[in-house]
Amino acid sequence: MAQGSEPVTPLLQNILNQPEALGSVARYQFGEGRGALERAAELLNEGKRVIVTGMGASYHASLGFAYALSSSGLHVQCVEASELLYFLGSEVDAETVLILVSRSGESVEITKLLTKVHATGAATIGISNVAGSTLAKKTDCCILMASPADEFVAIQ
Repeated sequence: MAQGSEPVTPLLQNILNQPEALGSVARYQFGEGRGALERAAELLNEGKRVIVTGMGASYHASLGFAYALSSSGLHVQCVEASELLYFLGSEVDAETVLILVSRSGESVEITKLLTKVHATGAATIGISNVAGSTLAKKTDCCILMASPADEFVAIQ
């Protein structure tokens, strides 16, 4: 039970689980997942520009990440995946590193975008929570988050 006699809902439990989930992600990234981080860093160093993309909550979670990359001296844009897919595809070329973010790795726009950008020669980095997803399989490098699954909506 939460404060008083209020029941702990699945949403509240997901929120309460965040510190443990963050610890789990950190342990994975500094351990088993470290190789993917190092490979992603190599790809970023080889590119001339970086585009970070995602849909919905994944896109919004990426904004701070894009700003952090930009503050390190990289030329970074953050573009919502459907805009990139349907209107700004000419922005992606062989000098681009495209970071695609999707918790499930199966967002429709992300999977369509992967197919489209492979022909450009752009390097692709996926960020997902699902190892067997399309995003994990079809990017040059995939950073798996290794976050526990949520019970209700994506909170972690």
